[in-house]
Amino acid sequence: ERKLADAGMETLMREMEMPLSLVLYDMEREGVEVRREELKAFDDNLVKNFTLQNVLQYLTILDADKLLKLIKIAVDKLQSGMDCHFSIKTIIGIYIHVCCLMERLVTKTPITDYVDLDYFVKEQQEFISLLTESFQELTAQYNVKLPTSEIAYLYDYVRHDANVAAREKNE
Repeated sequence: ERKLADAGMETLMREMEMPLSLVLYDMEREGVEVRREELKAFDDNLVKNFTLQNVLQYLTILDADKLLKLIKIAVDKLQSGMDCHFSIKTIIGIYIHVCCLMERLVTKTPITDYVDLDYFVKEQQEFISLLTESFQELTAQYNVKLPTSEIAYLYDYVRHDANVAAREKNE
């Protein structure tokens, strides 16, 4: 938390990321009935517009449009590699988190602590490799490396996704 405060990201976490999770949960619970292709287009536009609108006020040095395009590629690759489609709540959460994460990495203020990081590394090698590969174009563009602690936080978004949980339950 101190590193977030020092990097000027504490407000983002408290005012954006935390309340957002509750709103997105309500949206997912209520549901919407539309054709799959319409839903996909709606989701893509919602993610881009909602994320862009909210992240613009927090990004200080990165081009939000460029960053969001690279994040979309990375998230699409991750979903493909996991053979799963994340809920809109998860995707928006990941987009916002990764925008802030990239700003922290570029400014050299990553979050380096994570509860039970050693256990995560031991148990989630496959996810770590898949995420690292999926985000390769993004990290190469900004010449940064994703710390394992940041990968662990992204794993938390993914593992709490209802679609991922349902898929894992059926396996």
